[in-house]
Amino acid sequence: AGLPDRAARRDALQQVDATWARADAPKAARWAADLPASRERAEIWQGVSDLWADTDPSGDEAWLSTLPIGGDRDAAVAAYTARVVVTDPEKALTWAKSLSSGPFAAQQIQTLLATWASKDVLAARNWAAANQVPPAAQGGGL
Repeated sequence: AGLPDRAARRDALQQVDATWARADAPKAARWAADLPASRERAEIWQGVSDLWADTDPSGDEAWLSTLPIGGDRDAAVAAYTARVVVTDPEKALTWAKSLSSGPFAAQQIQTLLATWASKDVLAARNWAAANQVPPAAQGGGL
């Protein structure tokens, strides 16, 4: 964190985080949660969530629920949903609805619905209708 060059600092933090998250995601998440709000923190939270979702989605969810609402959390949730949509699209979409940025949430929901629709268009369409996702926000394929 003390490196003067921003790019070098970001790269070093991401490397430490990725290595640590693979070995012990909960500890990496606790460390990442204490970082000051910044673009680097958002990227690190995203990386932790991405790796953790693969090995322990429930643990990742518990951690995500502790993060403060905002762009950094949105990045972590988006990483989680991108992994989980394959196995549990409804859960991924429910989390995407919790994103704080309206435009970002709409984009994520559209992307997740498209992924789901590629495997089960009827289920994706039914979820979109039940959750009042406007047709324009559903994207093509539904």
